Amino acid sequence: LFSKNDIKLGEIIKTQTPRNSLFLTYKIHNSPANNLAGRRILMGYPGSLWVHGINYSGRETDINKILQGDLKAKTLLDIYKINYVLLEKNNSAGIIINRDFFTQYPLFYSDTVYNVYKID
Repeated sequence: LFSKNDIKLGEIIKTQTPRNSLFLTYKIHNSPANNLAGRRILMGYPGSLWVHGINYSGRETDINKILQGDLKAKTLLDIYKINYVLLEKNNSAGIIINRDFFTQYPLFYSDTVYNVYKID
């Protein structure tokens, strides 16, 4: 379920970020931020929310806007009080991401699989 890179990133997040940090991650079930480091994430896997009857459609739309670098992306990062954005370098989830948008933020961590940006 987790690669060596995932485990390493989870440990770095656990030891180098505040416990109450909020991460924006892909909408997946196995993000290192929440599963291995115990950090809060903005949404996670939609299927997990759906089975509990949670209406996530507005949040999902906002996440897509942020990842696409939409004109409202900075405002949405502020509204949700996102502290870090965790992106895979190989976008296997097929999500549209404007990676140039995130280069305006400091790179907190990078390896062959992940980039993590610190949102101030």
